[in-house]
Amino acid sequence: MVRPVVALLVFASAALAGDIPLRAFFDPATPAFGLRVLTREQFRKLNGTEALWARGIDPERYFDPPAYKDSVPQAMNRRATLAPGYGFRERLLDKRRFWSVSARNATPASYVRFVELVPLLPPREFLQRYAKFTAGFNRPVDVAQTVQALRHSERMFRDWWLDRLGTETNDSRPAEQRRVLRDLAKFLRHSNPAVQLAAAQVLGRIRTAAARSLVGRTLAGSRDPTLRAALVAARLRQGGTGLAERMELWSAHGDEAVARAVIRELGAVHERWALAIIQARNDSAHGLLLEECSVALANHAGQEAVNEGPIDFYGIHTRSRRVLFCIDVSTSMGFPMDGYGGKLEPRRRRTLRELTRTLEKLPDGVAFNVLGFSARQNPLWRKLRKADDDTRAAALDFARNAPLEGGTDIHAAFDFALRSGADTVFFLTDGEPSVGVLYDSALLLEDVCHRNRHGTLRIHCIGLSKDQNTELLHNLAKRSGGCFVADR
Repeated sequence: MVRPVVALLVFASAALAGDIPLRAFFDPATPAFGLRVLTREQFRKLNGTEALWARGIDPERYFDPPAYKDSVPQAMNRRATLAPGYGFRERLLDKRRFWSVSARNATPASYVRFVELVPLLPPREFLQRYAKFTAGFNRPVDVAQTVQALRHSERMFRDWWLDRLGTETNDSRPAEQRRVLRDLAKFLRHSNPAVQLAAAQVLGRIRTAAARSLVGRTLAGSRDPTLRAALVAARLRQGGTGLAERMELWSAHGDEAVARAVIRELGAVHERWALAIIQARNDSAHGLLLEECSVALANHAGQEAVNEGPIDFYGIHTRSRRVLFCIDVSTSMGFPMDGYGGKLEPRRRRTLRELTRTLEKLPDGVAFNVLGFSARQNPLWRKLRKADDDTRAAALDFARNAPLEGGTDIHAAFDFALRSGADTVFFLTDGEPSVGVLYDSALLLEDVCHRNRHGTLRIHCIGLSKDQNTELLHNLAKRSGGCFVADR
């Protein structure tokens, strides 16, 4: 216990002395928090353990780290671990402690500028940044997921830091608050959407009248549905007088995306005034907003939402007018439903039968698209198109003739879905992630849910055969307010 404390003090002293600037905490390649790639033989050749302590490494937990405990069960047994090194949770806690000591004499106004550094590199670029750490390993695939676990740890630290910045600003003096809010107002107009969302997250922790006013002004001037949803969530966290009146006003907003965000957030607020707003909006809502009200009312009642709507795929109904069908076209979709043997119906044939029934009844005017995904992504169109006789026929022809090839890159499929312009996705697969930037199920789940944390995309999942990763698909659907169907 003594040595970790000594290591902490050594690092903190170096940071306060200027050897490790605060900016280094937002550089994932900072040596003090980097991925340590040493073999056992290299470790033995080191001159004692003091060199490790000086670098912030605990020898007691350096070798044989535990398996990645948060992984969703995955039959292919691919787990992401920070190996050789220590677990990402320990790394996260260390980084929090080091920041707390290093920034002890700083003020929120002095480090609010770091909000601009919060956005992480995309997964593939982050992996390329760490290519030097993976050199010489016999299992580069496993190491790739290790680096993505490191990226996940970085994101958790940055979320913690944003909440801390907001809390400390809320507890600071008025003059300090004004300086922070001035910088946050600038970041809310930043060219990078991720910086805007970070600023909104900080604002949610500042419960002053000026902060609430800034949220309202920004929402009125923004056209980005994701930022608007983040601002609605921030205003709810701020609380204060006039909250119910503000939520009631925004629930009737002319932009349906804002109204949906309000109803979705109120679904988790178990107060009478929140329930009253949802019920009042439910009486006049239509389309996906009505569906959002149904889910929110079910949350308040502790029940499952009623599944209704003119679009029906595998028994999952929706009222959405912007739909994306993500269909697995990997090699395994040619296998029978019961796995690798037997005489049951092939998975592809069953999928085509259900997709044909859905597309033939797709209402005119509904904007939709079809994505065939395997190891690569093959969308029918670059953008959503409105349903008519020609587009429905083109979609059916595309689905029937898509070749079955390669593995299953689920992460890339959701990357396309989140940028597609759809607000509802039907995601069908027969397996689990096997290729791509992210194929550890837990990391993939957290990445998709983090990017969709403000509910701009409702995900409905369909799993085929006994090979499906039920836990992954169920959680992807549940955490976005969608439905999950297992077809075995």
